Amino acid sequence: MVDWLLEHAPNPTDIAVAIEMPHGPVVEALMDRGILAFSVNPKQLDRFRDRFGEATVPMLA
Repeated sequence: MVDWLLEHAPNPTDIAVAIEMPHGPVVEALMDRGILAFSVNPKQLDRFRDRFGEATVPMLA
């Protein structure tokens, strides 16, 4: 997954990932490669999906 992200944005500082768990192997892999990982409360994410839908999640510019 990290390699795929870096294919689309070669500079790790251009990538930010929102993830429900603030720890674990996925977060470690992201941080080891210099990618920002933000923890998101699962309930807040569910409410966001209800309000905006999964297809309209905004991309960071």
